[in-house]
Amino acid sequence: MFTEDQLMSFSYSVDFGTPEWFKLYYHGISVVSTIISFFSMYVILFQSGKMDGYRYYLFYMQTYTAFTICLVASALNSCFVRKHQAISKISSKYLLDDIPYIIVIALLNFYPFVAATLLYLSMLTKENQVILVKEVYPNLVQNFKNLPNYVVFDSNFWAIVFFAFIFFGCTYTLILIVTTTYQMFKILEDNRKHISSSNYAKHRATLRSLLAQFATCFLIVGPASIFSFLVVIRYEHSQVATHWIIVALTLHSSANAIVMIITYPPYRSFVTLWRPNRSFHFSTVHRSSEMNTRMNTERSFAVTVTS
Repeated sequence: MFTEDQLMSFSYSVDFGTPEWFKLYYHGISVVSTIISFFSMYVILFQSGKMDGYRYYLFYMQTYTAFTICLVASALNSCFVRKHQAISKISSKYLLDDIPYIIVIALLNFYPFVAATLLYLSMLTKENQVILVKEVYPNLVQNFKNLPNYVVFDSNFWAIVFFAFIFFGCTYTLILIVTTTYQMFKILEDNRKHISSSNYAKHRATLRSLLAQFATCFLIVGPASIFSFLVVIRYEHSQVATHWIIVALTLHSSANAIVMIITYPPYRSFVTLWRPNRSFHFSTVHRSSEMNTRMNTERSFAVTVTS
């Protein structure tokens, strides 16, 4: 399978120690991410104003963003579908009935469990892991035995099926988000005259925030795709690359929470403690054709902007 020179180069490319910078970073980002994630949950629950049940979908997504990676895409898709339902009620053009809506949400959240099952099937047994280690790292067999725990992945049939399934899921997510976003903006523009300006602004702000959160998913998709590629080609320096992949992955929960707060005005106002109280003064001019006179009447309006 490999030449002797390749086997020797593989042996020297494995490091059984853990870099100090990596341990410090991992513990540091864990603390920071936990604080930011719990703060974002508080903001969603108690600073969402008159937001309807959509807040619980946001809370659902933030919860899984904080504690797990595999359900993030499903939670994000659920948020888009829920928002799509809310906006579709304006014209009933793309509105789903209750039963189809429940089925769609259930399927979206069932997907990660199928992916987890395929990943489990792709894992080698301990005996096969030892055999693979002897084939690829014959000089390091004893070093692997001294490790308290390790997992070796190989590009077998189920691994390829798993990667193909993940690729399908990413493609489906992209199509779903692009389609629902287009339909939501179209509904808002077509019915702009029939809804209040405040509702119109609220829906657009929510959509922009969702799209920004979707952009942060590339912190998961990008590193995961690189990892999958390294497994398939059996890159000899994949251990070093994996360190940086983990660095990128651990940034997602904090990035998603920060983006959500920054891009949604009520949350941004709460964080920045922005409570402006502005007074706008302007004059109106009235003309009288009979009297041929001009009367200026100055009116003062005090407008208080609160969130």
